[in-house]
Amino acid sequence: MKVKFILLFFILSSNLLLAQKPASRMFYLDSLWNETEEVNFKYYRIIKDYYADQPLHEVLDYYENDTLQMRGSTSSVDRIIKEGLFVFYYKNGKRKTVANYQENKLTGKEFEWYENGNKKSVGEYILSSDKFEPSILVLNQYWDKEGQQKVIDGNGDYEESDDSFFAAGKVSNGLKTGEWKGEDKKSKLQFIENYNNGILVSGISTDSINVPHHYEKIYTKPRPRKGIEHFYKYIGKNFNFTKQTEGRYGKVVLLFYIEKDGKASDFKVLRTADPDLDEEAIRLISNYPEWESGTYRGIKSRFSFTIPISIQSPQ
Repeated sequence: MKVKFILLFFILSSNLLLAQKPASRMFYLDSLWNETEEVNFKYYRIIKDYYADQPLHEVLDYYENDTLQMRGSTSSVDRIIKEGLFVFYYKNGKRKTVANYQENKLTGKEFEWYENGNKKSVGEYILSSDKFEPSILVLNQYWDKEGQQKVIDGNGDYEESDDSFFAAGKVSNGLKTGEWKGEDKKSKLQFIENYNNGILVSGISTDSINVPHHYEKIYTKPRPRKGIEHFYKYIGKNFNFTKQTEGRYGKVVLLFYIEKDGKASDFKVLRTADPDLDEEAIRLISNYPEWESGTYRGIKSRFSFTIPISIQSPQ
């Protein structure tokens, strides 16, 4: 009897261990923060309690040398949707930024430091009334790299800069005002912008071959040219079910890119409905001819696009 009990306990324990999914999941990321293979990674990400059904999941990003790069919470494991307090770090381990997010948008107080630990800025983000527009920064204090305070109580000269980006201009009552000039080395462009009370009035960028581009928004996101309703009607009308997929249903979440010419590419299934249903959804989106490309400072650019599709097979 004792032998049988031990054997039964071993079988039940083994089945339980096999059924349990790991509490966390790790992803390797390249220099552009896209998922990649281990041999190419520059960062890696750990999402805690990845398989648990809960409103928030702790997310931690690390540099390739295992130094923490970011700590915060996401409301989705399919893609990062920042919620609450986030802390960012330099590769040397020192704090870079402390900020708050609401549905992936900056909101509330933000504190920044330089890589040597000296304070850089104190500001506050205000959510835009337009949910598609970024939050507005009200800058209260700013110090340059030499420790000189350039913005005092919301008034003065301010510089935004990192390894590949630079912009400089004046702030009044904490808001960008007048003419701002800058350069984006990654996008190979220079720009001049005019602001009024923190709102972009107009901008002109010059690309790598000296062609000017006028704009009134820094970003315009890619979208179906005839609207999202037309897109979903297209999916519903043209989705093909085979004998193998009859009776199947589910929700697929796809990440893909809209290229400069408006074509969809580089699909990734973030949440699967069924492998065959996923493939049919990818086929339809690839063939959809009515995408409008996104722009960055007036220049057509490659953007990622995430979309959920609920699929129900006809009975």
